[in-house]
Amino acid sequence: MHAVAYVINTEAGDENIFLKPWKNWGLKPKRKILQIFHSGTKKGDWDVGLAVDAIKTAPRLDTVVIVPVDGDFVPLVQYLQTMTQVEVISFGKSTSAKLREVADDLLISPTIRENISWG
Repeated sequence: MHAVAYVINTEAGDENIFLKPWKNWGLKPKRKILQIFHSGTKKGDWDVGLAVDAIKTAPRLDTVVIVPVDGDFVPLVQYLQTMTQVEVISFGKSTSAKLREVADDLLISPTIRENISWG
């Protein structure tokens, strides 16, 4: 198994609740610092990093499981499907309908808390 949590470090440390199960499982997350621009605008995402990692590792994996919300990941899923099976975990109704449609398998859950032991 190869698992990666992509995390944005916030000033408040809100990501720590998300990181707790990962640490309990002995996994190390990939982190980025939240960018705050002079205008006050904030930016923090892992879309490109996740895509690059998935493309690099997919040939060695039986299944890639991603937990995205937006349809920007549809082309990634379709490309990965040329190498392996791609499953999507969707929480509530937040995941794009097109992304749900293209996934090889889909797990829908009302909340993340039902699927992860927060220990």
